[in-house]
Amino acid sequence: NTAGAVAGAVAGGAVGNRMSRGARNGIEITVELESGRTIAVTQEGSVNEFRAGDRVQVASDGSTSRVSR
Repeated sequence: NTAGAVAGAVAGGAVGNRMSRGARNGIEITVELESGRTIAVTQEGSVNEFRAGDRVQVASDGSTSRVSR
């Protein structure tokens, strides 16, 4: 796990094509890690879950990352 802060606005949108069945709402979260590196993570969720400046945890298995508060 890596700690960081939400660096900018959280963008809302659809993960996948809205025309396809099973389309899910998602968000893209830009996180500034404690190391100074900036990453963007796209995951299911709502724009109300995160705000700029929120302290977050980033979990990654090397290919998939997830942001949580």
